[in-house]
Amino acid sequence: MAALWLGLAQNNSTMISQTQTYYDKFQLDPNLQDAVFNWDSVLPGIPILATQIYKSYPQLGGAQWQPRAEAYLDRILSGQGSGKLTKGPNFSRSRGSSANGTA
Repeated sequence: MAALWLGLAQNNSTMISQTQTYYDKFQLDPNLQDAVFNWDSVLPGIPILATQIYKSYPQLGGAQWQPRAEAYLDRILSGQGSGKLTKGPNFSRSRGSSANGTA
C-alpha cells in the first residue's frame, strides 16, 4: 500500500510496479477474496487503490489490478465476501439503512 501512495505522490511508475512485485512475493492474492478492509488489514485496498490510480493516471501502469478489485467487490455485493456492517450507533436490522431510515 505504501508503494502505491509513494508512487502516486512522486508520479513514479517504478514504485507502482513494485507493488505488484511485493504482492506476488508475499503471495497475497489467495488471501484477497475473504479479506476485510479495516485498520488491521489493508489488503483489499491494494487492488482497489491501484485500479483507481491506473484509471486516473494510466501512464503509471497498473491495468492488471482491475480484475482483482472487481472480483473482490463483486463478492461483497453478492453476499459471498466477508464485508459486513457493524453494529454502530445507527444500526438497524435492514442492511444498508440507519436507525432514522436513511440509507
